[in-house]
Amino acid sequence: MSESENSNAPTPVLLTGEAPAARTLFNAIAAMLDGASDVIMQAATSDLVAKEGGLAEWIGKAADGYTADRAIIIAHGSQADAVVSALGPSMPDGPLALLHPVAPSANTPDGASGRSVLITAGATDPETPAAAIGALADALDAAGAKTDVFWNRGGAEITDAETERVTAWLNAARGALVDPRTLPVAMETDGPKGRYFIAAPGGGTAEMTFSRASDALIIIDHTEVPDAFRGTGTGIRLVEALIADARASGTKIIPLCPFAAAQFKRHSEWADVLETRVRMKPNSRRRDR
Repeated sequence: MSESENSNAPTPVLLTGEAPAARTLFNAIAAMLDGASDVIMQAATSDLVAKEGGLAEWIGKAADGYTADRAIIIAHGSQADAVVSALGPSMPDGPLALLHPVAPSANTPDGASGRSVLITAGATDPETPAAAIGALADALDAAGAKTDVFWNRGGAEITDAETERVTAWLNAARGALVDPRTLPVAMETDGPKGRYFIAAPGGGTAEMTFSRASDALIIIDHTEVPDAFRGTGTGIRLVEALIADARASGTKIIPLCPFAAAQFKRHSEWADVLETRVRMKPNSRRRDR
């Protein structure tokens, strides 16, 4: 498989955990991912893990089955402990969610460098003392992971707030695994207002908003690009999409947005669509976030 084909293949979301609370969460994740094309979900049972010879072997074979060199892994309880212990060269790259680990190791794990890791635990859960969770987070950070810890206010149960945090983390992980350069630019309008945008799986969106001043004049208002899209030329792609449409319709553009104005100064080949009869203030206070 070529690199471009592999980048377009769905990323496996591998779920493992036997507790009823974990199964309820996994069902919620399955409902959220229903119809998604960027990921494919697979949940492990104890029988399946045993058949493959252990959790690490099941994860490796599941990823290989989808010809994927990365996976999003969500593990609960003792299975979360097993995932940490199995980190190493044979484990596919990708984010980890460790939910309520039971006896987390404080040893620095191999294979954690560069991973996004979410740890969740109950503040009153006697099975996972705060000190043990903190030691695990410190060990992962020391190994080069980017670790975040979420405490729910309960014990061993998975609360609604925790479910929301895990699903938000999963959506962010999905977006981070996609190359924005492979995503299409879309356009939508609402009366005289509109936007060009690039939407990543999981909800991350880059956009350039505009206002139509007349049939022959468009004002670029604002451009915003998420951190995960930066350095990929996403902002330029949004401007270029508008320019292509403006040329096709004979429309002129006023780049009020500082980002777009700066790009027009760099690209003299866009002069044919630039409205030059409006004098722009040289030191606009408008700033893109």
